[in-house]
Amino acid sequence: AAHLDGAAALANRGFASPDPALQYTRISLLPATNLIPEVPTAVLAWLFGTSAAEKLVLAAYVVLLPLALSYALTGIRRDAAWLTVLALPLTFSLLLQLGFYSFCFAAVCLLVVAGYHARYRARLGPRETAGLAVWLLLTYMAHAFVFAIAAGMLVVLEAWSWLIDWRRSRAALGRALLPIVLAAVPTVLLAGAGFLASSGGSHAVGRLLAFQPQAFLESISLVLPLVALDQREAVLALLLAALLVVLAGVAVAGRWNAPGRVGMADGYLVFSGLLLVAILFISDSATLWSGGPGAFVTSRLSLIAVYAAILWLASHPFGPRARYLATGVALVAALG
Repeated sequence: AAHLDGAAALANRGFASPDPALQYTRISLLPATNLIPEVPTAVLAWLFGTSAAEKLVLAAYVVLLPLALSYALTGIRRDAAWLTVLALPLTFSLLLQLGFYSFCFAAVCLLVVAGYHARYRARLGPRETAGLAVWLLLTYMAHAFVFAIAAGMLVVLEAWSWLIDWRRSRAALGRALLPIVLAAVPTVLLAGAGFLASSGGSHAVGRLLAFQPQAFLESISLVLPLVALDQREAVLALLLAALLVVLAGVAVAGRWNAPGRVGMADGYLVFSGLLLVAILFISDSATLWSGGPGAFVTSRLSLIAVYAAILWLASHPFGPRARYLATGVALVAALG
């Protein structure tokens, strides 16, 4: 409701439509987070009305998520595009049902960041670093939390790549991280300026830590990120979780037959594990803003952990039987 009302108010303010609610709205000239998809929604709301604008934004997300996942997958391994089918049951997640549209579009940007980094990490010159900076900025413009997660993901990947190659010096790690830091600097400066310029609300820290074994179990079973309004969806979430376990087993078995293939893409699995550990200990209402309950932090982290696990699977070859099984299960879960 906040995103849609904000978009409607922005449309009324921007296009000078008479609305008594305008006296309660304020436009900040400093670009901030949550602008995607709120600004496009405002333009669509002016053209077609708020209800139609929401439908168009949702349609865009349904199309863009699998495209972004495919871009990330093929950046890791060219023949991994078939794993895009897993986007179908993940599209209509709990967070989408709750209306967290900015987070959902930020997740799309995160996948593009992963694909861009996978393609250009070996030659991150000034031009490629600028491109990465643009995508990190777009991620922040959708959701600041996901920007932080995306930056952390890139750091974990480079740190893991450094750890598995014992011949590389610490200076090599610094050289690998430097383009990422430079790409993130513009967004960090913009976020800092926006934070300092903000004049509304208190910034009291809410409860940040809590031991949550149930949230951890619901995350690895995919119940937490997927089950929305009907508890019977838990069966479909468990089915999809079982599929990921089977695919992981096939990947590990392939490694067993061809040892010595530890690579940078394993950093995605490390990153997914770190997110799961965070879910175990971070409060679901953790927030820097007062009135924090309802932040759904664990649900957000669990969905990104699933994406990271799928990106790890992309680094492995799979035979026809595994592909048919995954496609069948994903379609059943999506239809359900």
